Amino acid sequence: MNEQGYKVCPNGYVLNQYVNEKYNEDGKYLRIIQLYENKEKCGGCQFKEKCLKGRKGHKTVSRDVVLNEFYAEVDKNLSTEQGKEMKKQRSLTTKVKLLKIYFVTAPLYMYNFE
Repeated sequence: MNEQGYKVCPNGYVLNQYVNEKYNEDGKYLRIIQLYENKEKCGGCQFKEKCLKGRKGHKTVSRDVVLNEFYAEVDKNLSTEQGKEMKKQRSLTTKVKLLKIYFVTAPLYMYNFE
């Protein structure tokens, strides 16, 4: 992805030509999927076969606007001092749980119950 949030193809071209968008309200959250392409650049591209994985046509990419906004908010929250501390605590909690599991189950494998 580049600075503007557009995906970049393996040949370095930006897929920024807006095609359309779809609204999906089937799930728990609203999804707004925007489709982008750069049709002119796909024509004689040396990476076309790899990029399209055997399909015909040109590369089209999607971007979930709502999910991207959510990720940006999460990144902003995690970059605060409180967010960094919460992330550190979560990491420590996970390590403690793993150690407890190891020390409870490991002795069971050390004995032969035959």
